[in-house]
Amino acid sequence: MGICAVGNYGGIPEHAYTYPLNIITAVRIICQLALMLAMYYHTHARDAFTYSVFLASVLLAAFTMFLNSCSIVFIIQKFYWRKLESCLSLAAGVLSFLVIVILVFCVTGPVSIYVVYLRFIFITLFAGNGFAFYWASTQTSDSVSNSYMSGPTQNTANTLESGLSDDFDHDDTADLVLR
Repeated sequence: MGICAVGNYGGIPEHAYTYPLNIITAVRIICQLALMLAMYYHTHARDAFTYSVFLASVLLAAFTMFLNSCSIVFIIQKFYWRKLESCLSLAAGVLSFLVIVILVFCVTGPVSIYVVYLRFIFITLFAGNGFAFYWASTQTSDSVSNSYMSGPTQNTANTLESGLSDDFDHDDTADLVLR
């Protein structure tokens, strides 16, 4: 919403919730919410890991969140390339898999309910990113549009031109130079 509010669009663009991008948008938003929940659970599951393993899992989760955020921004800006979305989905899936490996094999302390929640969340993220990779590579097409970029820039150019012509139509600058 914040991205769309900057351009005075008044909300999320229609292409973000129409077929076929609505599927990817929904998967990305669900994955992003799950990653936020995972970050919360990481703070409670800290005793189950050594510091370096805990730091690695948190950094991998944060980078996965960054990749999901990039994908959401590209979809909302209608800058959708099949290869880019496939790469983002694949990279997020690989990072989710690495976090699953850490959560299964590198637990050194007692396994609390938070570790179980984290395992479930990252298995779900792995499946969601796998589905997003499949959907992006088979069901969508490239759709890069300049309609959201050219519209505001044309209005801005007209506003700047009229503003500059208003500034230079008056001969107030000659009075300033003589004083």
